[in-house]
Parts: sequence; C-alpha cells; structure tokens
Amino acid sequence: MLFESNLAKIGNKIIRGELDIKLVKPVSILFQLSFEDVMVAQIIPMFTTVTPLLIYGFSGATKMSAINIFLGGAVVLILGIIVKYFSDVIVCGVFFFINRTHIYTIYSEFREINRLPPSLFPKWVENVFTFVIPVLFVSYYPLMMSKGEFNIMKVILIEICLLLFMMLSSFIVWRKGLREYSGVG
Repeated sequence: MLFESNLAKIGNKIIRGELDIKLVKPVSILFQLSFEDVMVAQIIPMFTTVTPLLIYGFSGATKMSAINIFLGGAVVLILGIIVKYFSDVIVCGVFFFINRTHIYTIYSEFREINRLPPSLFPKWVENVFTFVIPVLFVSYYPLMMSKGEFNIMKVILIEICLLLFMMLSSFIVWRKGLREYSGVG
C-alpha cells in the first residue's frame, strides 16, 4: 500500500536515467522513490484480508490474552513490513548493476507464497521465505502467534536481527548503486 508499487517502478527509472531530477532535491532519493505514490485503493482489500485473520485468531483457544495477541501481533507485523521494505530495497539496488527489470517481477511472484501455509513445503522453503524473502513475518507469524503457537519474544528478536541485517545490506547496495548510476544529464 505504501511502497510496493513505487519500488516496482524503480528498475525502469534507473534504466531510463530518470533519477537525475530527484538526485538534486534535498530529500533522500530512496525516500522519494519509495513513497512517491500511495495506493489508497488497497486500504479496503487490506481490511478485508486482516479482519478474517483477526477473527480466526481470536476465535481459537489461545494461551495469551487478547491484548498480548494484539500488541505482539502488531509489533511482529510492523517489524515484518519494515524488513520486507528493506529486502525490496536490496532487490531494487541490484538494478543499478543489472539492467533487468523483470527481476523485481520474479521477486514479487515469489512473495505470493505467503498465501499458502508453510507447512505444505519442506522446512528449507519456510526458511527461505522467512530469512531471504521475508514474507512470512507479515502473514504467517502474526497469525500463528494469535493462535499461541509461537513465542512472541523469540519471533520479535529474530525479526530485529533480520531487520538490522536487511537495513545494513540495503544501505550498502543502494549507496554503491548510486555511485554506479549515470543518468541522462
């Protein structure tokens, strides 16, 4: 809703040399590109997706109170969205070095795995979609925590470590990529 559609356009902007006008502005180019447009139309589908998950989570027998479920799930979800953002920035930073915009499309298609339960796949697939393409922190883990199946503090600690790694990696890739960038001007 906030950044995904914008990041999908970065590859084409880099390849066509359209970043020059943004580079002269006093605001971070990554911020400008990430939050250029907000997809307001995605607000309703978001609520229609989240509401059934909350009902499912609160309907089952859980070992935690509703406030712990809500706060823990909210923290895991917010951290998961931030981790997902920085992993997307890493993929977009690759466009500075490789002129293949379909990389982001392929990456986006892999992210759709979050629509299926990870238990359908081998453990290594779950690990890939937790640590390499971190979509399960946005969908699967908050839901399972609402059912009382995961330790909230353990998941949050893993997310914080992954967030620090993704953030550092994205800054390195993005900065090196900006140094390689040569626009039209």
